[in-house]
Amino acid sequence: MTSPLASVALFHFGPIPITAGVVATWVIMAVLVIGSILISRHLSLVPSKTQVFFELIVDTVDGQIRDTMRLEPAPYRAFVGTCSSLFLSANWSSLIPGVRAADGPYRDRRRAGASGLYSCGLVRHSCKRNSRLSVHVCLAKPDHDSA
Repeated sequence: MTSPLASVALFHFGPIPITAGVVATWVIMAVLVIGSILISRHLSLVPSKTQVFFELIVDTVDGQIRDTMRLEPAPYRAFVGTCSSLFLSANWSSLIPGVRAADGPYRDRRRAGASGLYSCGLVRHSCKRNSRLSVHVCLAKPDHDSA
C-alpha cells in the first residue's frame, strides 16, 4: 500500500527527483511572471479597469503591511505580494479542471516548510540590515510611540 503523502517522481534532473508538485509550482510561477509582465506593459496615468483591479490588490497588500508592521510598505511590497500571490494561486490551483488536489504544490509538507524557512531567513536577513524593522518584526516589540 502506497502512502497518500508519498511524492512520486515524474522524472529526474540528475540526482534530483522532480515531482508533480514541483512541476505545478513552476507552472504557477511562470504564469504569474508572464501575467505580471503582460499587465505591467500597458500602465498609464488614466488606468483601465484591469489596472484599477491590480492597483487595488497592491493597495490591499500595502494596507496589510502598514497595519501589521507599522512601517512604510515600499521595501516589503514585492516580497509580501509575491509570496501572497504564489500561495493563493498554489492553494487554488486544484480548482482548475484537470488539476488534482493530490498533485498540488503544497500537498507535501516539506515544500510548505521550506517556504516558511525561506521567509524566516529573509526576515532575519532584513532585521540585520534594518534596525527599525528588528524592533517591529524580529523582537516582536510593539511601537508605543506611534500609536
